[in-house]
Amino acid sequence: MLQSSLMELKVSDHPSNSAEMRGKPDTTGKKHTAAVIKDSSRPSSPETIAYEGASSLSVQSHLASEMFRDLVKGNPLDISAPDINMEYSQLDKALNRNDPQSLLYDKSFPETKTKEKSENIVMPPLTDIVLLLKWTKGPTKPTLLSFLPLVSISELDSLCKKAYFEMEECTTSDLININACLLFLLPEYCISQSKDDSVTAKCRLNSLVCQRNLELALSRLNLFMNLSLDNTKALILASMYAIGAHSLGMAWTLISTAARLCQSLGYHRLAVRKNTSSSDENAKMALFRYVYILDQTLSLRLGRPSSLRECDLATDSLPNMPTSGLQVSEFISSLWIEAAQLHAWTFERLYSPKAMELSQNARTEAMKNLAFLTLAAKSRNSKLEGQFCESGTSQHQYLGFVQHANDVVFLSLLTLIYRSIPSETSDTFSPFNQQCLEAAQAALAAHHSCYLNYMNKHKYIWTIYLQWTVLACPIIPFLVMFCHAVTTLSLETMEDLEKFVTSLQPVDQTYIAGYKAHALCQRFYEAGKSYIETQLQRKREASMADTCRDLGASIFTDIIPEFWHAPDGANYAPSNYGFNTPERQQMQFRQDLMSEEDAWFFGDPTILGLADDVYHNFDNRSV
Repeated sequence: MLQSSLMELKVSDHPSNSAEMRGKPDTTGKKHTAAVIKDSSRPSSPETIAYEGASSLSVQSHLASEMFRDLVKGNPLDISAPDINMEYSQLDKALNRNDPQSLLYDKSFPETKTKEKSENIVMPPLTDIVLLLKWTKGPTKPTLLSFLPLVSISELDSLCKKAYFEMEECTTSDLININACLLFLLPEYCISQSKDDSVTAKCRLNSLVCQRNLELALSRLNLFMNLSLDNTKALILASMYAIGAHSLGMAWTLISTAARLCQSLGYHRLAVRKNTSSSDENAKMALFRYVYILDQTLSLRLGRPSSLRECDLATDSLPNMPTSGLQVSEFISSLWIEAAQLHAWTFERLYSPKAMELSQNARTEAMKNLAFLTLAAKSRNSKLEGQFCESGTSQHQYLGFVQHANDVVFLSLLTLIYRSIPSETSDTFSPFNQQCLEAAQAALAAHHSCYLNYMNKHKYIWTIYLQWTVLACPIIPFLVMFCHAVTTLSLETMEDLEKFVTSLQPVDQTYIAGYKAHALCQRFYEAGKSYIETQLQRKREASMADTCRDLGASIFTDIIPEFWHAPDGANYAPSNYGFNTPERQQMQFRQDLMSEEDAWFFGDPTILGLADDVYHNFDNRSV
């Protein structure tokens, strides 16, 4: 039973060590306090399996692996095949979340030793940071300031002066803001100076220094921090760092705290005033929207209700003005807000525990409504770009990228929405309905278009895309098409997946997230291709055997018609040759899969993920 198999996938998280101890295996035997330790002496109950430590990416990867394993085990010949057995072993090893080298290993919330708390923050060399700040003031506006205008260049300049000349005056939020901004700016600066190897080496070293400083500052955060705009900014930047590092548990803790600060400060009740445009009030509203976006998006990725509920908001989440009047940042945030809302609604209406208790008809109706809203949002996304360009507002160098990236997000989300309902027809071996397959194919096609447009022309933009777009709905279309390919033995589909795997190759191996995503998909692709090629070869051999047998049978029946009748008059029944053919195995597998519909709804707490996205291994920088 697929659902029963999921119960065996429960693993507990390892506590992270200090910055110097990354990558070393845990020998303490201690478990994270948020993890549930499996007790084999008593049966599992809803209370003991509520939070098992499996995010949506981890669960969906394991489900795809389970499908593949069931197909392989359905035929003893597959188990004994060296190529298939080796590929599946590699895939199974890649999904071992307890191994720090695993593709799905999670770095939990940073901890620090008592000795480290008394150490001073060591900033990168001043001369390197001066050059970086000069670059930010040049003709090309850094991407960070375009997508996340929370800290201006002048503010960052002042903060850096404070850190280098008045370190004792820096608060924890100051240190987080400084090091997070530097950590986001350094990779883009490095790519812009790609021809200079010395600059690249310095950028990598300085990134490590800033990362250590940021994690040390995060470990010093006070649960009861003061209510301030700066503290809220620090929490947003830290949450973005955690998402990029694929530590979603840390990101959730940080953004939930930011949401609490916003509510305490009243940012969620700021009414939109048409006649006033206070810069301070606009900054607060913009900051709240970023908190809202991260809160709603993480809700689906972690399978938890959002902290900010619609009934408690007096501020319009979307800018309440005509598209032609929007500024660039407002236009981009309006697109992200709409996508974030759809993420939260998808969890609430399809994958939350309450939604899982609904009848099949109610779930189908919810699926149709969400699909309609997602398609409408995608349509508005395309129209908004045209209206914005026609409005006479100054062009934005990344506007086209935002529109294309949003298309991938909407189509990936649509795939997950359609996936909540299994196939209604029995005339196909695929476990997914046609709408789900079409959405997944469209998402992969849109992704490939982004790859062609941005991979070589805008390498840093492409890196951001890989970390924030492809992983926003964790590779859902790829996993859907992988399962479809291995159940239908489609080499054509595997060719499309090969293009996707190739596109995930990171621009720079210092981007561990991109490397891990590519390696994970590569494991699935290699295992699936080996299996399909073996099955197709056996089908060809079986077809040749059938042809020879039919030819021999026709000779016997033509020459000796009485051959098929036994002496006692009973009819002779030929052997059921080919009873265990791949087609029959796939049909039986599909019937077994559809009998476990809950396994594909991803709605109960064991499914939609309940702990951290677990790609990241900070010491694996030499890979």
